[in-house]
Amino acid sequence: MSTILFTLLAMCSTLVGGYIAIAARHRIHLLMGLGAGVLLGAVFFDLLPESLAVAAAQGWSFRFVLGIVVVGFLIFYLVERLLVLHAC
Repeated sequence: MSTILFTLLAMCSTLVGGYIAIAARHRIHLLMGLGAGVLLGAVFFDLLPESLAVAAAQGWSFRFVLGIVVVGFLIFYLVERLLVLHAC
């Protein structure tokens, strides 16, 4: 029963999100920024502490793991800016 409930909840949230995107066509850049912020928040507040715990269990230093995160973020940012993959 809980599977059906969660499926219906996911369906309703997708429908509401699609309606908001269609209704706010002239503010789509704000919605895209919100989506990117939610994604980064999920990474830095949920996944990063877990990866630090696993790295500590493997004997890696926190500086090394956080350095990998920063370098990866900067490389992704630079590739996106320099290659202009989403030209309008």
